[in-house]
Amino acid sequence: MLRPDGRDFVTVLENRAHAEGEAWADRYIEELTREGRTIRGGWPGTKSEARRITVTRVCQSQPSMDRDELQGLSTTLYLSAKRHWLARTTPNRENG
Repeated sequence: MLRPDGRDFVTVLENRAHAEGEAWADRYIEELTREGRTIRGGWPGTKSEARRITVTRVCQSQPSMDRDELQGLSTTLYLSAKRHWLARTTPNRENG
């Protein structure tokens, strides 16, 4: 589907999902940093949180999105957040 400006609407939403995923990871990082905690380990976000963010931030103006489209965007958002988190974390090391 094309937007009036000619851009592929699905691509626009996928780009928004990537950006929101990174912003979600940044919010976790900022919160933990404020608490003086080290950013380490696996991604703490959940897939249900990703769905909520997808509906409220990515697709808020798209009431006609079907379940499969929402699921695809939610997965994109979740994986983007996870990659962003892992790129910025301190690895867990058992031996120091």
